[in-house]
Amino acid sequence: MTKRLTKRELEVLVLTMEGLVCKEVADKLCISTRTVETHCSNIFEKLEVHNKTSAVYKARKLQLIK
Repeated sequence: MTKRLTKRELEVLVLTMEGLVCKEVADKLCISTRTVETHCSNIFEKLEVHNKTSAVYKARKLQLIK
């Protein structure tokens, strides 16, 4: 079973889904690129995936994002 994503992790995932790269996500959320990378790692672990495409697919399947 997957763990819940935090509000910030969902924000990062949605922005990634919209096609933004790490630096753009960081700028938009006023956080460092390292923090974005950490959020992505946490997302991958919680969703039990290995990349952004799989994370978006699984999050949609689980109805975490539209």
